[in-house]
Amino acid sequence: MPEKWSSLDAQDLIMNRKYPGGMTLADEPLHHLLPVGNRGGIRKATSKNRNMPYLVALFTTGKVPEWPDSIDLLKGRVEFWGDNKKARTDMHSTPLGGNRALRDSFRLVSLGDRTAIPPFLLFEQAGTNRDVFFRGLLVPGWDGMPAAENLVAVDVHNDGIAFQNYRARFTVLGAQRIDRDWVSELRSGRQPQSHAPTEWTHWVSGFAPQPWTKG
Repeated sequence: MPEKWSSLDAQDLIMNRKYPGGMTLADEPLHHLLPVGNRGGIRKATSKNRNMPYLVALFTTGKVPEWPDSIDLLKGRVEFWGDNKKARTDMHSTPLGGNRALRDSFRLVSLGDRTAIPPFLLFEQAGTNRDVFFRGLLVPGWDGMPAAENLVAVDVHNDGIAFQNYRARFTVLGAQRIDRDWVSELRSGRQPQSHAPTEWTHWVSGFAPQPWTKG
């Protein structure tokens, strides 16, 4: 692996910083930054001892009209489409299980159980090779929005076949930095998570999200 991105797994994640990649899929930077795969828009980091992922990376190119992901950092709001991009019998049976992660996370929010919800980390294609921008730490839902409108199963069509995919709404928390040690704490299941951003611990404790509001 070229030296310029060989140390990504030791770096903190900084809001709006660009992380370099290479030309090939193997040199895609996201799976060097985090313990996730190098494919798909919803990439789960999982453990055999847990029902829920301990971390989820979201990746968008922002260039697919059929799936118009949107990032509004002025309001701290994101709309992100699920990973059912082809007609299937069950929208939750996608190969990488992204829609199941959305369904289960938003359900836990509606039940008031935030402790089991994984942090969502958003990345956007930077437009050069496989470089990506880190766009922030997300939590499910928009404050004040009914739960039924934060995660919606939308009817879509592809080649004349009707099926459903999720449109999910997230809030971008006002965390400037994701400490590498927090990723290690999440992976190991260590408690307390002493390196978690204060905006995350505030939200997990039941408070309204403190959104990112800078351009």
